[in-house]
Amino acid sequence: MCCGGGGGTLTTGYNTERILYGKKKMEQIKATGAEMVILPCHSCHGQFNSIKKEYGMENLTVKYLWELVADCLIL
Repeated sequence: MCCGGGGGTLTTGYNTERILYGKKKMEQIKATGAEMVILPCHSCHGQFNSIKKEYGMENLTVKYLWELVADCLIL
């Protein structure tokens, strides 16, 4: 399911719609109880960081895939 941030929606100015588009994905993440979500996509990363507060998930850590790899390489 799309996060709602793709296709340029992050820059269209239709923030109310964009937040609504992300609702299903945020509900899916919330249902897992995850404290962190790892994303390879720049649009998803921006979308989740911008809407997590709207869905009561302020403590959700949002990272790029490369950040996780870099974290794992640090000994």
